Amino acid sequence: MIVKCRVAVLIAVALLVALVVPIFALQHGTIFSFVHDESTRISETHVDHDPISIVGNVDFLNQAFAEGWPGTGTESDPIIISGLRIQYSGHMFRVIDSDLHFEFTDNILNGIDQTWCGLYIANSSNGKVINNTIYNAAAGIHVLWINDTVITSNKVFENSNAGIAFERACHRNNISWNSVHSNFYFGIGLDYNSTANVVHNNLITNTLGNGVMLWDDSYLNQIYNNTIFENNGSGVTIRGHHQRVYDNVIANNTQDGILVSASFCQIENNTLLGNSRSGVHMYTFWDDEVGNEISGNSILSNGRYAVDIGARCDNNTVEYNNIIDNCEGSQVCDNGLHNVIRHNYWNPWNATDTDFNGIVDYPYLALGSSENVDSSPALEPFDGLPTDYVFSPNAASEVQDSDSQPYEAIFVASVGILIVALAVWRLRKRDFS
Repeated sequence: MIVKCRVAVLIAVALLVALVVPIFALQHGTIFSFVHDESTRISETHVDHDPISIVGNVDFLNQAFAEGWPGTGTESDPIIISGLRIQYSGHMFRVIDSDLHFEFTDNILNGIDQTWCGLYIANSSNGKVINNTIYNAAAGIHVLWINDTVITSNKVFENSNAGIAFERACHRNNISWNSVHSNFYFGIGLDYNSTANVVHNNLITNTLGNGVMLWDDSYLNQIYNNTIFENNGSGVTIRGHHQRVYDNVIANNTQDGILVSASFCQIENNTLLGNSRSGVHMYTFWDDEVGNEISGNSILSNGRYAVDIGARCDNNTVEYNNIIDNCEGSQVCDNGLHNVIRHNYWNPWNATDTDFNGIVDYPYLALGSSENVDSSPALEPFDGLPTDYVFSPNAASEVQDSDSQPYEAIFVASVGILIVALAVWRLRKRDFS
């Protein structure tokens, strides 16, 4: 009898695992991982060098001549500084008041005690910072009043304040293809009247704060094609108006995917997956937040709402998004005024479409004081879902509450376990009778 009972228990456990594991995958989606490459800390080919400090064009040209750095500082013949290793408790490469064209490339900067900046550029333009390794500084790259500068393909990590920080009227700069990880306050940040910058194709992860910060006085910047995941704050925090955030993967961050405290921002075609709080959270710190557009995103398996619209966040639009398996009863909360929520794909929800117009017959109800509804839920998901994201299609049925969640699989698992338990009971009863 004992053997039979053990067999029955093993069958029950197998059923539970077989049914619950797919539920976990459904709710949580893709898990991202990142392997830190530390190989560039040690190099036998780089030449040890003292810290470099340059003030003005004349000083730049004089040092280039003395050091044997090639180039004359023109666009067609930039000064090239390459192959150096600087280890110093202070600013390691510093350029102020220069508009000469230069390339700082393939260097290693070790700040030793995380006190000063690895690379510090102020009131300058026309630089290129390419393929450097910068770590153990306060800020890996800290720039102020710079224009038309390219920062690309660098490894910036383990800095005590920030990875890459732009402050005080930085315009038309290109920050791209950098690996920014394990920094303290934020990965990449734009502040103090920084405008028309592009931040694209960066990998930003394992920051103790937010992945990307756009502060109050920054505006008209573009954040696109970045992978921002496993940061201990929000993936992207927007506090400056008129920003465009699109085509990013923002996943598994400890707070919100995107936290918006700004107006007239465009949040488009992002994948927002597995963040611990909401996919997109609109929240006001000071002024009313109005006129934001949240469109074409895939907002999947986040811990709270897909979209959470706070009080005094008014006249925003949420449309054409895939909103699937986020964990609150209703996947959207609206405590603002005059917000438009329309034609999103909601799952779980109903799939009844009696007139075959591609719109579900039943509106989707939002939580919150606005009592808002999506009166035209899409019948089918839109393009843009991750190819490996698993979810159950909606089914046609009687009207559902927005509170309903995809617990059918859990119900099936419970029934299976109950059947096995009854079988065990019958075996025991027969053996003792």
